[in-house]
Amino acid sequence: MEFKSFLEGTFLRYSPAYFEVKLLDCFYEFLSQRTYNGILSFDVDIDLLQSVIPDEFLYLAETLRGIANHTFIRNFETAKLNYVNAYKYGLATGNLALSAMGQYHLIMINLATMNHLEALPLFDSCSATFQKVGAYRRLVILDTYKATCYQNLGLYDEAIEILKTIETKTPQIEVPYIRMSINENLMWLYLKKSCFDESLKCIELARDYSSVFPDLSLAAAWDIYNLRSPEECLQTINKEVSLLSDDKRSSFVKSVLELMKSAIEGCEEELELQYQNIKRILPIFKNVAADPIIYSFMIDFYERKQDYRSAYLLTKELTNFLANQE
Repeated sequence: MEFKSFLEGTFLRYSPAYFEVKLLDCFYEFLSQRTYNGILSFDVDIDLLQSVIPDEFLYLAETLRGIANHTFIRNFETAKLNYVNAYKYGLATGNLALSAMGQYHLIMINLATMNHLEALPLFDSCSATFQKVGAYRRLVILDTYKATCYQNLGLYDEAIEILKTIETKTPQIEVPYIRMSINENLMWLYLKKSCFDESLKCIELARDYSSVFPDLSLAAAWDIYNLRSPEECLQTINKEVSLLSDDKRSSFVKSVLELMKSAIEGCEEELELQYQNIKRILPIFKNVAADPIIYSFMIDFYERKQDYRSAYLLTKELTNFLANQE
């Protein structure tokens, strides 16, 4: 009761004590309820108090704000400013772990906003610090982010090498979700290199670790299409559609699988309608990387029909897409 009264009082709102107690309350809310309402409504003037508040507390406040804006609000621009401030406060503490976590969050937000070249220089310093302070599990996760960064820069062989190295690097790899993440990433890398057998093995391994990542369904259908017969691909599509949930990403993957099905079955009218509907929402799901699969199916369909004009126009679209990925 005294704690609550203290927080509701306005006479101490600009005191260091109020700041620290309020921050503790927000941190407790985050740990116990996994919500960020408190930290987002944290109306203490940090600029006014930063000369008397320990840098560790300022670091925590900005980090929590960054996580809230990044994860829940999806305001990446504000989140990045929060993380930049948190990194500065982390450096000011002289605490290696805090400064490394500041870099870690900056890497995360740069990857989320597709600023891969901005993230790239941060990896080595962050990795070295995690190694020095013994944060081995965090180091493994950082390496998966580095592989993702390389993958999105088109450096597939380098990304595969990182992920394969992780598997033998540290005992922390036995954490199931890390194993799962490695195989989810390797699946796409092998697929992009047209190593369909390897991609299929990674899908099976990811699912052995309980992955429900919807992109696995798309990759599985594409792998089977390239390795086996159209009939087996249809069976795979039907099976994978039944595994998908109703969230937005899964619904998008489901729509691509239905397009693939229409292309194999030769349903031109349905295929065209599906293609136009998917094309409208493709920019929203850019990180699914479904574009090459969609274009390939469409091109194959029109080439089988000997409609070479349509196939040529789609090839141009695919070429433009790939050029914009560089």
